[in-house]
Amino acid sequence: MLGVGEEAAAKAVGKRPASSKRHQAIFTLSDDDTEEGENADIFRLVPRKRRRRILCLEYLQGGNLENHLSDESHGLNWCTRYKIIKGICEGLHYLHNGSNHPVYHLDLKPGNILLDEDMVPKIGDFGLSQLFDSTQTHVTSTVIGTRGYMPPEYITSHKITNKFDIFSLGVIIIQIVAGPEGYTKSDEMPSQRFIELVHGNWCKRFQETIPAHTSQEIKTARRLRKEIQTCIEIALRCVEADREKRPTISEILDELNKFDTSAFNELSKMNNIANSSPISQVHTITLVILFLCCHLQKQCACTQCFSEQFTIFHLKYYIASSFH
Repeated sequence: MLGVGEEAAAKAVGKRPASSKRHQAIFTLSDDDTEEGENADIFRLVPRKRRRRILCLEYLQGGNLENHLSDESHGLNWCTRYKIIKGICEGLHYLHNGSNHPVYHLDLKPGNILLDEDMVPKIGDFGLSQLFDSTQTHVTSTVIGTRGYMPPEYITSHKITNKFDIFSLGVIIIQIVAGPEGYTKSDEMPSQRFIELVHGNWCKRFQETIPAHTSQEIKTARRLRKEIQTCIEIALRCVEADREKRPTISEILDELNKFDTSAFNELSKMNNIANSSPISQVHTITLVILFLCCHLQKQCACTQCFSEQFTIFHLKYYIASSFH
């Protein structure tokens, strides 16, 4: 929900008199301007009471995803890239399954994915989107979308299904993981070779930036590698030429959610609350609440960050409590 004092982007609608000045692109919201959005990963429209018709949008400081794409050796770390992938999938899931009538974006690409100051992605630009009464195949008479992100069945016969956006998503995930040229590389070599190449490049970066001396650090490194491999494998299934072989967005989220579920299992390693004393129960519950508040403020739900932060927080909490 956009609050009072937050910035929003504005664009005038309709013809503008020659004598008028260009409307300010960014303005600050007042009490009458705020409205809660339907989904955090969908670009939000903000009502604005003005005499002239103005389209007002949530202003996102991070710009579009296209400006942040890079290969494995530099740029965004894996934690941030995974968060972006997961957020895009959640937004697409809302479009496809959030109502009785699915919405197909039909122009999903990095330039249409915007990032806020915490690098949380928002799907935008629904100019080509269409609302369908069913999930059956539809045929269009005109070409829409962007070359490179359109599935082969649409290029050859203009067929639209929910797998149109899935193909686009696959290209985007490959570009997030392996850089702007990632999809071209994946198309030039066998899938297994591409997986090994990208996986190996990320392992080299981890060796340079992440220590792996303790058992916890080794475990974290293994989890990172597994997340990367899973994301690559999902992306390659998304860009299958045969649309029937592509997963649905629900199946993709189910796979990604397994990582988040395993992360929260770290909580069970703390103490067995049911068998602990009342004092230990209070300490454990207090720790969990404090940590979750801190973790959620960071806007990062990736497994490795959760596990590492929880381990450190757990240690600091009990060291501090032992002196009281």
